[in-house]
Amino acid sequence: MNRRLFLSLLLMGSVSLAMAQDVQGYQYWFDDDFAEAVNADYEGDVALSIDVSGMSPGIHYFHFRARTGDDGWGPIARYVFTVPSFSAAEDEATLVGYQYWFDNDYASAVFVETAETADAFTVDISGLSNGVHYLHVRTLGSGGVWGALNRQPFVVDSEAGVGDSIYAYRYGFNSSMTVVPLSEPVTSLNWVAEEIAFPQALDLASVADGDFTFDTTTDSVTMRLGCDVLFCLQFQQTGGAWSFPVYQEMAVNDTVSKRAEALSLNETVTFDLASEHDFAVVKIIVGTAATYYLQVTPSCSMLLFDAATGELLMTISAADLTGAFAVSLAAGTYYGILYGVSASDTAGGYALSVSLTADATGIDTLSQQDGDEALEVWTSGGTLFLRSAQARTVQVFNVSGQLVRSVQLSAGVHAVEGLPGGVYVVDGRKVLLRSTAVR
Repeated sequence: MNRRLFLSLLLMGSVSLAMAQDVQGYQYWFDDDFAEAVNADYEGDVALSIDVSGMSPGIHYFHFRARTGDDGWGPIARYVFTVPSFSAAEDEATLVGYQYWFDNDYASAVFVETAETADAFTVDISGLSNGVHYLHVRTLGSGGVWGALNRQPFVVDSEAGVGDSIYAYRYGFNSSMTVVPLSEPVTSLNWVAEEIAFPQALDLASVADGDFTFDTTTDSVTMRLGCDVLFCLQFQQTGGAWSFPVYQEMAVNDTVSKRAEALSLNETVTFDLASEHDFAVVKIIVGTAATYYLQVTPSCSMLLFDAATGELLMTISAADLTGAFAVSLAAGTYYGILYGVSASDTAGGYALSVSLTADATGIDTLSQQDGDEALEVWTSGGTLFLRSAQARTVQVFNVSGQLVRSVQLSAGVHAVEGLPGGVYVVDGRKVLLRSTAVR
């Protein structure tokens, strides 16, 4: 038997999500083969039936987007499907049953034995939490071969209801919802005409999941980041209940370029980030192989790359960078990607500072004469020591200029304890206080 396999899709939702009044055409392609993308004119609701018999067995992705009158593009909708592997023996196979499970909980998969080729079946979702879930279904033939795996996204909302008037609507991406109240209730709503801001991949995915490339000539660093997005829409109806969600699965892909700022030894570089999802890049040139110390304020994480090879050397956590993080570097050039700044650590903005220091002996001793006053500053064993010739007040600042300690000194030596490891400014001079447990 010459078996043919077709992919059939009805794409009305994907076209409407273009948020355009004048859709002119559409484009689709499979997997990463954008070079073979098919372009067509829009003549109404798009219903496609595509022969995929020639595709290799396994999981594939169908991408679709609408083209507007100004040659702009709507969001990319992505559909997952599976091409099964057929054998001659399977031509006479009959249905034995089907298996289904929710999300990634394959351990709780349910198998239902049946020979009925019904198009629909009922599953119990009462135990699922509110939010986005995925139903996975596959059939089993008499030859012991599993059929194509189908994945269907759906939303659980215990408050969903039915009504005859619309009082508000809410929409969101990956369960983060925005509510839009209406000035007066209506029985129908031309929601397609509304404009919404589709999120960027940076808003939904972590910078750590991005692919980075480096141009060492211009110090340009480019990040490519993609993620799956589930768009959800609901209407609030009589009694305050929300309707059952309408949803659309799509893919968001972003490319962001940044210029790396040079971070020299014993210097501090400051950035003003656009949001908590933004990132910054520093360029570190090491002339001599040694152990160096990095500190970032406020807390965030860092990806450290070898500029010559583009290899990711390490991921440094926000907890490690809160203190002075020790890292052994060979002579060469490095790029550091700073990301994940905590909003709670910032006041009205997302200012970020990073410093680089070196300490060969483990004890720093600094002296300065201020007229008849002399103040010595050094560190040892995670403690800051001050020696003064007379009574005075000494203020200790972090590299962001924030006062962290005000110390009343009498003549003699005073130990300042309880400071976390890091770089501090004491009496106008920088001093490195190492954590007692050096990485």
